[in-house]
Amino acid sequence: MRVFVVAPGSLSERGTLVANLTGFELFDPSAGAKDAARALWDRAEGILFVGALPIAVRAVSGLLEDKGKDPAVLCVTEDLSSVFLVAGGHLGGGTDLAVLVSEALGAPWIPTTSTDRLRIMSPDRWARRHGMKVLNRDNLSSVIRHLITHRSLRWWLDPLLPSPPLPKGAEAVEDPSAAQVLYTVRDLTDISPSGILLVPRCICAGVGFRRDAKGEEIRDGILEALKSHPKGPFLREALLEIGTWEGKRSSKELARAAKDLGCGVRFFGSDEIRDASMGMTLTASAAERHLGLPGVAEPCSALMGRPLGGRMVHNGVTAALSLEDIGFKGRLGVVGIGPGHLDHMTLGALRELEECDVIVGYSLYVDLLPKHLQEVKLVESYRMGEEEARVKRAVELAQRG
Repeated sequence: MRVFVVAPGSLSERGTLVANLTGFELFDPSAGAKDAARALWDRAEGILFVGALPIAVRAVSGLLEDKGKDPAVLCVTEDLSSVFLVAGGHLGGGTDLAVLVSEALGAPWIPTTSTDRLRIMSPDRWARRHGMKVLNRDNLSSVIRHLITHRSLRWWLDPLLPSPPLPKGAEAVEDPSAAQVLYTVRDLTDISPSGILLVPRCICAGVGFRRDAKGEEIRDGILEALKSHPKGPFLREALLEIGTWEGKRSSKELARAAKDLGCGVRFFGSDEIRDASMGMTLTASAAERHLGLPGVAEPCSALMGRPLGGRMVHNGVTAALSLEDIGFKGRLGVVGIGPGHLDHMTLGALRELEECDVIVGYSLYVDLLPKHLQEVKLVESYRMGEEEARVKRAVELAQRG
């Protein structure tokens, strides 16, 4: 995440200190706050202002458009004593960024959104943390209100995808129409019009096309494969990358199609394609006639992920879909809560506990945790003598994300 520190004029020394402590880039201190915001808006993923909160608010007020695309905006006071989130908290990654800044500066982060104040993991923050897109965002406020009131949400987990590390309060349901949160790569908007979709980018498309194919033809061929696939319809937002034969590397039309689709491109050599084709039942294709290859779309698809079926043809463009493995990444924190009384717990230990998803500990120590944390976190207690099992379980959970 590329983050810039903005500390204009007399605050430049503080800005240098913040940049050194956080590892962020220091923007030109001679620029005013508004000029800095305008200059950074389209290239920064996060902007951290040093100074008064109202100055930061005014600096970005005319630039805000979409909280899912705008950079996260934070402010740290001149004396580096408090961290505030200005914009882009969950969808923009600002909440997790605020926690990072708080840890680096040793300054408390002061949350203002309800879920953050209650230390509840909201689905949009969960999605951002795991690199997913949030669709049907107009429904997000009602879903969050339900989570705050009832401390639970109904989740539907797409059976095509690996099981995710669900947050506290997530209740899995079998019927997607009954779900408030749908973890999926499929377009289920009509089935659950009041829910939100959390979409991992994990669909890959192997593609073959004529030398004279236009970018829009390649794009439309892939979109049609997503839309009409028998296991779909699949969401465009789930598309991660397209793959094809390395001889297409210089194709400007392919680059145009990838840009329109917002995805990457991978190229595979002839030997890779032949090896991947072994054991496949492929129909005769133009690739065999012109390139001496048994196929392009299906083997390239298999080289990128788990195949979802055979190829599909639309206006001369051949596409085959696959699913790339989703890897959930967790973090393991080791916390000592003090000599046996809540008053002796350090701020660092409390911050770690507030931001975690699961607490694994010795039962006596778990009972000493603040009650509000016990209510909003997944908690697993172990008895005396179960130290090894406790450690193994904590590592296992971190590895699962």
